[in-house]
Amino acid sequence: MKIIKKIIFALIVLFTPIFCLAADFPEKSDKLVNDYSKIFNNVDSIEQKLVDFERNNQARMVIVVLPLKSDLNDYADQLFSQWNVGGREDKGILFLISSEKKESALKLSYGLSENVKKEQVDELISKGINPALLEGNYANAADLGVKNLEKILKGEYNGVQSKSSNNWVFGVIFLFVVLFIIIASAYGRQERRRIIYNKEK
Repeated sequence: MKIIKKIIFALIVLFTPIFCLAADFPEKSDKLVNDYSKIFNNVDSIEQKLVDFERNNQARMVIVVLPLKSDLNDYADQLFSQWNVGGREDKGILFLISSEKKESALKLSYGLSENVKKEQVDELISKGINPALLEGNYANAADLGVKNLEKILKGEYNGVQSKSSNNWVFGVIFLFVVLFIIIASAYGRQERRRIIYNKEK
C-alpha cells in the first residue's frame, strides 16, 4: 500500500508542472494576428501584411501578443511547438510580443533557420522591434518585424531601416536646406547692396 502511495505521489510531482505549464499557453488559433493584450489598433492591416508575407515567401508567420513576464525565448520555443507553427512544410515563424515587458522574440522553424543568420535576427529584435515597442509604437514594431524578416529570408537584409532613423535623415536634410536658404538669402542681399552702392557712385 505504501509503495502504491509513493508511486502516485511521484506521478503527481512529475506531471503537475507539465499540466501547469500547458495551462499558461493560449489555445491554438488559426488567426495570423493573436493580440491577447489588445495593443494593436490596425489588426486587419497587419493581418494583410502577413497574408502577403506568406504568399511571397511560402512561409507562415504568426504574431502572438501576451502580457508575459517570463523569459520570452523559452516561452516562444514551447508555444512554437504547442501550436506547430509552419505545419508539415516546416516553414513557420512565431513573432512573440510581451505587452508587459515591451520585448519580443522570434522563433523560426528548421526549414527556414538553416538559411538565416542568428545575428541578423538578434539585431532586428534589439535595434528595430524592441525600441519601437518601448516607444509604444506597436504597429511600427510589427511592420519592422514583417518587412525585415522578408529581407532576411531573401538575403537582402542590410540592417534595420526604422521610421525613426528615416525621420532623423530627413531632419538633417531639412536643416541643411534651411541653412542653404539663409546663406543664399544673406548673400543675395549683400550683392544687391553692392549693386546699389556702385550705381550711387
